[in-house]
Amino acid sequence: MDSLEILLQKSDTIYTQSEKKELSDRKNRYYQEMLSISEENVLLPGAIKALVMLQESRLKIAIGSSSSNAPQIIKKANIEPYIDAVVCGKDVVNSKPNPEIFLKACEKISVKPEFCLVIEDSTVGIEAAKRAGMKSLGVGYNYKELNADYIAKDLDSVSEWNIILA
Repeated sequence: MDSLEILLQKSDTIYTQSEKKELSDRKNRYYQEMLSISEENVLLPGAIKALVMLQESRLKIAIGSSSSNAPQIIKKANIEPYIDAVVCGKDVVNSKPNPEIFLKACEKISVKPEFCLVIEDSTVGIEAAKRAGMKSLGVGYNYKELNADYIAKDLDSVSEWNIILA
């Protein structure tokens, strides 16, 4: 279920399942059109540097995104060579804060949850990481409010990777 479907469920307006699906599909088409013409970088500052460092450290990297557009975003951002596995909204039944998406990512890279670090920009993502038994690094505009194990404005601001990854 994507964010639009959740909003529609909370709306006072009654929608049929087919109307919800049509609205959700339309929103997704708009998003994909915007993504295809976007020239700006869709990654946080420092993301490429962090991916290179993680890959050079021989750590496995998985992306667990609720967005069904995650594969297109990864391709657009040109980070496919750094990613070992992707789990997106199409691959799970339960949305965050349910940990399913992160646990499936662990399975795909054959790493136990307790040895994983989730980098997240949402409270439900941090909660999902905690429910999965994973460490969390909260980033983004509201990083101070995410209740993560570690916080940073962006990935350029992380100076103590050795402590976070220990």
